[in-house]
Amino acid sequence: MILLVLLVSVFVVYVWYMEQSSVFVPYRAIEQTPQAVGLEYEEVFLRAADATQLHGWFAGRSHPRATVLLLHGNGGNISHRVQKMRLFHDLGLEVLVFDYRGYGRSKGTPSEKGLYADARAAYDYLVAERGGTPAKIILYGESLGSAVAIDLATEKEVGGIILEGPFTCIADMSRRVFAFLPTVFLRYRFDSLEKVRRVKAPLLVIHSRNDEVVPFSMGRRIFDAAPGDTKDFLAVYGGHNGSFYEYRLEIAQKIEELLTEMDR
Repeated sequence: MILLVLLVSVFVVYVWYMEQSSVFVPYRAIEQTPQAVGLEYEEVFLRAADATQLHGWFAGRSHPRATVLLLHGNGGNISHRVQKMRLFHDLGLEVLVFDYRGYGRSKGTPSEKGLYADARAAYDYLVAERGGTPAKIILYGESLGSAVAIDLATEKEVGGIILEGPFTCIADMSRRVFAFLPTVFLRYRFDSLEKVRRVKAPLLVIHSRNDEVVPFSMGRRIFDAAPGDTKDFLAVYGGHNGSFYEYRLEIAQKIEELLTEMDR
């Protein structure tokens, strides 16, 4: 019996290790700044509710049409998102992008609870310190960031939400990537499929038909589960991390349509 308990304990620790290293792939080095794409910006330091210090960039502009809160995916850091900041800025939007705990120059270690707290800190910064209007805030979530965006949208008022390559939940992703691992031992849920049913803001889902990481069908399930008629789906092609850049013109047009919907 003791041996069995020991074996199970070792296996659970192994599952947790595989889960942590797969869900979160932080990168510390900042390789470039928004200046590389011609953007003026401010460095921002935030404090999550548990006092974890977070680092980000704010690219403002006079008379912005809205503000994008960019919630990046599980890999890299904010220095790998400056091209997206440029596109949003060119659409007349101001942008806040920040690193989750454990990424870039942010302190701490990533976790599901931690990422949700980090997103709330960024949102509160926009409203309380920047004087942002909730109805003019757009959440842009990439992959893992889509789960963070959905969670935030269930708690806070936002004007719109854009999801790029969203997945349904961690258990579904685990079955796809590590079919041999029993999902009962997983610590994280990131259950976007359940939460998106409570999102009331206008929604845009962007997903590649040949996404090699998150199946296209997951993006469709997220879209179908979202309530209301103010939602749109843009199907593209290309890799999980590259399709945005290949279809930037089509995506920009869809964002224009979302902005029009927000102004109604």
